[in-house]
Amino acid sequence: MAIRPFKCDESRPDCAACPVRSQCTHSPAQARVLTLRPQPLYEALAKGRARQHTEDFKQRYALRAGVESSLSQGISVFGLREARYIGLAKTRLQHIVTAAAMNLSRMWAFWRNIPIGLTRVSRFAALFPSASSEFFFPILGCLVSPFF
Repeated sequence: MAIRPFKCDESRPDCAACPVRSQCTHSPAQARVLTLRPQPLYEALAKGRARQHTEDFKQRYALRAGVESSLSQGISVFGLREARYIGLAKTRLQHIVTAAAMNLSRMWAFWRNIPIGLTRVSRFAALFPSASSEFFFPILGCLVSPFF
């Protein structure tokens, strides 16, 4: 049998008439809802929240944070949440093409100096710390300017 949290809420008329309502909730229309968890669930949640403040967790989460932005962009901009095709081969092809489009989009933003955010530097931009306007492409054997 699963241990489930118990939610208790005050009825709306009782909550609205309460003289100390402003200390419980800031919502003008909704009553306060308390979630009471059984002791093992509460302790597990408290332990997990305490672990989030350790250095080990912060180092591990930093790796995930770099991937989260890519997933977010893929889902919100490129529609990566749902596959357009049926079958693993076509879905794999869609993911590869989407990843290529994301890379092109990020390169275009980098070349046009469009900031992606004030909180971080993209991995592509970190490859070019000098931020020069010309790049050497070994395949072409020359300097190429991305600004047309």
